[in-house]
Order: sequence, then C-alpha cells, then structure tokens
Amino acid sequence: MHAACEQQNLQRLFESSDEARLGNAAELLSRAGRVLIVGFRNSYPLAIHLRQQLVQCREAVGVAPQPGQSLGEEIAGLSPRDAVVLLGFRRRPESFSRVLRAIAGTGAAIVLIGDPTSRRFAADARVWIECPVATEGAFDSYASAMSLMSLLANGVLADRGRPGTKRISAITGLFDSLGEIEGQEHDKKFLGQVILGAPNLSGTTNSYKEKHPGPKTGV
Repeated sequence: MHAACEQQNLQRLFESSDEARLGNAAELLSRAGRVLIVGFRNSYPLAIHLRQQLVQCREAVGVAPQPGQSLGEEIAGLSPRDAVVLLGFRRRPESFSRVLRAIAGTGAAIVLIGDPTSRRFAADARVWIECPVATEGAFDSYASAMSLMSLLANGVLADRGRPGTKRISAITGLFDSLGEIEGQEHDKKFLGQVILGAPNLSGTTNSYKEKHPGPKTGV
C-alpha cells in the first residue's frame, strides 16, 4: 500500500509539471544573481538539501530562515536579479502568505513548490510546481519532494554547463585535500562533462544521460 501511494504521488507530480515548467524553474535558479531557498517546518529539511545540491554547481545560494534568525534581513537583500525557491508544504506557519507577498515585492523570481493546499498562492509565483505528499497514514511522505529536488538540481547543473562542472571539480579537489568525503575515485571520471538538456519529467532519460550520468554531488 505504501509503495503504491508513493508511486501515485510521483505520477501526479509528473502529470502536473511538464518538462517546460521544470526547465523554466531550473533556468531561473541557474541564471539568477543570487538564489535564496525558504522553508518552514517540514519544508526546512528540503530547503537545506536543495541548497546543498545547488551550491555545488553555482555560487551565492542561501537558505532561510537560519536557526534563531528572522527573515526580514534576508528578504531585504533581494532584487529582481535574484530567484527564491519558496517551499510551501503543509502545515505552513500563519505568516506564509505575508512572506510570499514580501518576497514578490522585491521583484525576485519566485519558484513556489508545495502540495495541493499551496495552490492558492500560485498567482504570486513565476513558476508553480505542485508536489503531492499525502499518504494513507497519519504522516506525509516527502519522497516525491526529494525526487523533485534532485530533478531541479540536475536541471541547474545542465544549464550551467562547463562552469558548473568546473565548480564541482574544484569542490571535489577540496574534498580530497581536506579528507572530508570517502569514495571520490568513481566520481572523478565524470568530472568535466557538460550535461546537455533539461530534466525530463516524464521519468525517462536521453541516451547521453544514460551513458553519462554526470558527477554524483549529493551526500
């Protein structure tokens, strides 16, 4: 039952978000001057994970709110050159709509991601991606949301091209010199490749990606 529910959530994600929509989101996150990822409560671990992925292929990626800190100073620094990923999975704080309006007021491009209960906020976003997380049990499952984070990060890396892979190569070199990450030898042979094309939300990959999956950047 649980596996079937997870598969249904993934299928609904693919059906509601075509390749063009996801490609648009990835392009915004790739080409923005600064990227800020905002998540509250259950959305916060997703924000941290997406930031960890994106910062490996581009600079100037932040997450908010920081523990014990407020959002005002983060929002005040935004401009129309920037992009914000606002994660709106239930249950959101009461201030969520005010945060959304404040970010929109800066002119920054907003990529809003959430379950169907966030659909009412979509009008203020440049890109809206609906990601179901409901299960048969009492607690939501974020398997489909984590899959979406991977698709976005790979889409950004594809759009960044050589600068993205060069950044990954530099980071991997630091991993080696600092002795931070184990098992780097397998990943090195993929460095320097430029991954072509946007993510395919249908769940398939083109022949290039099947043969050249690219550097593994996650931890």
